Amino acid sequence: MLYLKNGIGYAKPGMPADITVFRVNSGEYEIFDCYTQSRKAEKEIEPLITFKNGKRFDANMAMGQDESNWFLQIAEDHVPDRAFRLSERQRGFLNSLAARLSSTSWEVSSAEVLDIEKALELQEMFHQERASHGLPLKDALQAVYASFLDQSFTMQIGLLLVRLEQPFAVGRLRDVSGKRPLAA
Repeated sequence: MLYLKNGIGYAKPGMPADITVFRVNSGEYEIFDCYTQSRKAEKEIEPLITFKNGKRFDANMAMGQDESNWFLQIAEDHVPDRAFRLSERQRGFLNSLAARLSSTSWEVSSAEVLDIEKALELQEMFHQERASHGLPLKDALQAVYASFLDQSFTMQIGLLLVRLEQPFAVGRLRDVSGKRPLAA
């Protein structure tokens, strides 16, 4: 179903072992979605431990409840400190991306309405500029995230950009890339 190759999904020696251990609790629970809509449930799935690439991660439900970990928080009034640590190559990529984004327009909708076609178009622009600079995906993503976010928060890049006003997005990328003075 996920089109994963090389025997992923099988537990046998020599295969990658990414595992999550859960506990299923029974009782009466009120559960909420990201729009704070609630419903009743008779079972709760509680994550306990995850092993990723052989490294153990204990579940931290308090961290999961911290809204900074599940709400995208754009640094609208300042350039994040992380942006000052980008490489020259990353800043060159951002400058090219800003030029490319300035030639298109989009409107920011509510959280419930999303222009997925525009998000995919912006994502394609991102990937074309990244490829033209020979920048690894991780470095390109980190450059864009560092331009707008104080804390790490990953999401599909087109979805991030389409949630920003176009003049703000282009201006911030130009600020960070050094093509305009940085605002404090």
